[in-house]
Amino acid sequence: TETRTLVFPCWKGMSNDLYDMLAGHETAHALFTPAGTQVLVDAIRKVDTRNGSTAAKTFLNIVEDARIERLMKARLPGLRRSFFNAYRELMSHPLFVDQFSKVGEMRLIDRINMHYKFGAWCKVPFTAEELPLVQEVEQTKTFDDVVDLSRRIWEMQRQQENQEPQPQQAQPQAGGEGEGQGEPQQGQQQPGSSTREPQQQREMDTGEAGESEKDAQDAKGEDTSES
Repeated sequence: TETRTLVFPCWKGMSNDLYDMLAGHETAHALFTPAGTQVLVDAIRKVDTRNGSTAAKTFLNIVEDARIERLMKARLPGLRRSFFNAYRELMSHPLFVDQFSKVGEMRLIDRINMHYKFGAWCKVPFTAEELPLVQEVEQTKTFDDVVDLSRRIWEMQRQQENQEPQPQQAQPQAGGEGEGQGEPQQGQQQPGSSTREPQQQREMDTGEAGESEKDAQDAKGEDTSES
């Protein structure tokens, strides 16, 4: 971002709602996320105070996505229906379709992401210890709030991973060196994900509706008024 140049996607067969959601999301970043590489670098160092690793960017991005989407829908309430319909459409997209059966095995930050994007259709489990941080995501007002909360989520997840057993050394796959490299395959962790086995989480209702659930309520109300 220095120039705030927006590049909108053009996927084959994408619906108007999906386009509006993606365009609205990127526009929200332009409106509400601070510009400049140094801002991001400083934020990453505040999240991962030990190493300043780029993995911290994932935490920032997920918490910031929830904030900017909430602000965008408050500014343009008509986008609520588009966001709701678009995320419902994405549930059948190959990038997400296999993830819903594995939600309970995901690391904390990924479960937060699933809750705020797909919580209207997918109940995401959290522990009593995690729950306050999950609810705080919906209360962030400034980018500084996002950085502070991302740091605390990072620290909690790091503590969880430190309590988990180390995985056994992976065995070479048949077919020679380099085979299977490139894009992650199904079941393979994405860059920045924990390399440890996921901790078993005790399922607990968040007690509050996430943004996708609120969008569902708004969309239902609009449908009723139009009928």
